[in-house]
Order: sequence, then C-alpha cells, then structure tokens
Amino acid sequence: MRVPVLSPSVIAVLFTLLSLLAATEPSQSEISLESVAREILISNPTYQQALLSFQSSRSDFEGATIPYSPVPFLSLSTTDTEGGQRDERASLSLDWDTVAWGDLSLSTSLSHCREQPAGLPCGDPQVYDSSLSLSWSVPLGRGSSLQIKRATLTRAAWTWESARITVFKAKQSTLSQALSAVLSLQSAIRQESIQHRRVEESTEFLRQQEVRFNLGLISEPTLARTSLQSDQAGLGLLSASESVEGAWENLNRLMGWAISFRGEVNEEVLPTPLEAPLLSVWIDGRGILNDSRLAEISLRRSALSLAEAQDRLEWPITLSAGIGGLASGSSFSDVLLDGNHTPSTATLLIEIPLDRRQERISLENGERSFASAVLEREESDRDIIQSLTATHRLIERRIRELLLSERAFVQARSNFEITKRGFQEGVSSLQDYLDAQDSFVEAETSLSTAKSSLGNAWLSWWRLTDTPIDGELESMGWEVKE
Repeated sequence: MRVPVLSPSVIAVLFTLLSLLAATEPSQSEISLESVAREILISNPTYQQALLSFQSSRSDFEGATIPYSPVPFLSLSTTDTEGGQRDERASLSLDWDTVAWGDLSLSTSLSHCREQPAGLPCGDPQVYDSSLSLSWSVPLGRGSSLQIKRATLTRAAWTWESARITVFKAKQSTLSQALSAVLSLQSAIRQESIQHRRVEESTEFLRQQEVRFNLGLISEPTLARTSLQSDQAGLGLLSASESVEGAWENLNRLMGWAISFRGEVNEEVLPTPLEAPLLSVWIDGRGILNDSRLAEISLRRSALSLAEAQDRLEWPITLSAGIGGLASGSSFSDVLLDGNHTPSTATLLIEIPLDRRQERISLENGERSFASAVLEREESDRDIIQSLTATHRLIERRIRELLLSERAFVQARSNFEITKRGFQEGVSSLQDYLDAQDSFVEAETSLSTAKSSLGNAWLSWWRLTDTPIDGELESMGWEVKE
C-alpha cells in the first residue's frame, strides 16, 4: 500500500485549519508581553507556514548541489542460462558533474563466466573479463552547460536567501502584531480603570450634591449639572469597556485562543528608549536591509536571465576526452598491467546554429525585463529612504508626546487636587471642580495612549530596520522561543 506524501503547502493549510479549530486558552492565566512573545511563534499559522516554506527552500538548495558531488553507483547481476553457462557481473561507476571542471565519469566492471556441466563452454572453466574507462567532458564557451549549471546553483542560493528573509520578516511581523495587540489591551484596560474611578468619584459627588440640595444649600440647576457630569462619566466607562472587549478579541484571534477568554494582564512595559536612533546611519547602510536585499536579488535574477539570453546567441563548443581498457585473465589487475587498452580520444565539437530568431526575441524580452527590474530597484530604494525617514520622525514625535503627556498629567493631577480642596472649602466653583476633573481624566488618558503609541512606533522601527524583536526582548531578560 502506498502512503501519500503531503507537500509543505498542504501541511501548512492543514496546520492553519487545525489551529483555528483547536482554539484554547493560554498556558497561563496572566497575560504579559513576555508570555505572548513566547507563545505566538508556536501558535501562529502564518509564521509556521513561512517556516515550512523556508525549510522546503533549504531542501531544494541542498538537492541542487547533489549533482556537483561524487555520486557512486554499484550494480551486481547474475545470469543463469538453463542448460548453459552462468554469467556473473559487477560494475562500479562514479559520476561527478562539476560547475568548474566539467563532467567526469569513471567506471569499471568485472565479469565472470562459469561453465555448467551440461551447458555450452565458456572457453575456460574460469574466465574473468575486466574493463576500466574514464571520460571527461568540458563544455566550453558562452551558453555552455557549465554556464547553465552555475546559473542553477546561483538561483537556488537566491531562492534560499529570499526564503530566509521571508521567514525572518514573518517572525518580525508576527511578534510585532502580538505585542502591539498587548499594548493596545494594556492601554484599554488603563483607560477603563480611569473611567471607572471617574464614575465612582462622580457617583459619590452626586450623592453629596443631592444631600446639599435637600438641605437647600445648592440650586436645582447646579444639581442637574452634577447629574449630567455623572451620566457622561458612565458613558465614558461604557465606551472604555467596549474598547477592552475589542482588544481582547483581537489578541485572542492573533494567539489562536478562545474568543471568549479573559485573563489577568500584567502591566509589563515594552523597552522603548526615549532617544531616537541616528537616521543618517540607517540611510547610509540601507543596502543591508532585507527589503533592499530582496530588490537586489530580483535585479540580479533579471541580469542573469539577460546574460543567458545573450549567451544563447553564441556558438556551443564542447571538448571531450576519454581513455579505456579491456583485459581477460584470472586477475582484475590485468586491465592495468597487461590488458588490451583502447586508444585515448579527444573531441572538439563546435555547433553553428543557422536560425536564431527565437534567441533574438528572448534577448529583447530579457533587456526589457532587466530595464524594468532596474526601475523597481530604484523605486524600492526610494521607498526605504522614505519609510526610514517617516518612521524616525514618528518616533521623535511619540517621544515628545510622551514627555509632554507626563508633564501635563502631573500638572492636571496637582490642579485637580487643589481645585477639589478649594471646592470643599467654598473657594472654587462647581464648574472649576468639574473642569479640573475632566482635565485630569483627559491627561491620564493621553498619557496611557502616549505609552502605547511610542511602543508601536518602536515596533515599526524594529521591523523596518530588521532589528530582531526577539533579540530586543531577550536583552531585557525575556525568554522567546520559536
């Protein structure tokens, strides 16, 4: 029974389906940036699919190098003719197709004929025939098979490098999305906590105002204004709670967890420096970035295809040489000592094609493809510069926003505490108190958003500059595994 072999792409699809169907809860109830980074690479189908593709490309590259290493082949055979003689043969060959020295083939054989009692004679009861041959073929000139072999190995190496870049970018994207989802969840939970505290304070303040109203200390419009502020606080809490639910659902989808899962979220902080990187260094060294490498590989592929189209217009030239021998006797070494050797041969073959119309068409198409690849390479370089510049400015802006938000938060908190005491002492008005409370809530919310925004800006920068996100996390003592 033949067992079917599944291709990597089919395995990846099955893995994705099984991951979606088997939605479970995380290994621990407390959710943190570290735990999510540790689990996402194992559970995310997109990254696992990219990893399978990379492994397939590596196997293809290793398979492409097999013909360029010695390949031995041994065969044994026995022929027993009914009523006749028995022939026993053994042959050993060694083929080596190289990309620098041509095709080398070495073969040797040993045959033994034994006479049967009732059969035809072999001429001798024990006869050994042995042979040895060596051939060497070197295709010369442009457009030869050596050129094709070199191109095959080069393309396999490019495919492998492209797959390596693809799987690295998939890892970066997977980690970035998961960590960004946790940052959004942390921010949403903080804002829900802020709104919840605001509701509690508003409810308590409304109760106090109702007491004052019943005692005739405040007017009905003043009580109504307090009641309106309390209702607005309730609406703010409802909106914040919906944001938390949305953040949980987004994280659960990314992680492959049950959509209804809710856990404890650790307030672990993503390592986000408060100093922007040096932009000029990255722009000058952009050639080492993965996006630049992919564009360069595409350009080199087009250049190689163009060179091959040019080579096909050249005349094929091949030089072949060979030596061989044959001996009969009782020893296999006779072929080297006193055997009958065939003369050595050398052949120079030059082929002159007459109709080259198809080759010229291929050359014209190759020139167009190469020109298009050059334009794509230039466009990719411009995009990289623009993306580096824009993301660098974003980080600078987010750092300024965080510093200003921290300063505004301190001032708003101090102003609210002073205004609250003044209102209780009858120095500040109700409107002053409500305005100070709103400013404090807004400043605290802005600070929470600024922290999350700065973290997302650094994640974007790490992805753009190919700075390993897992390396950044491990530098903080976090454990990240694939």
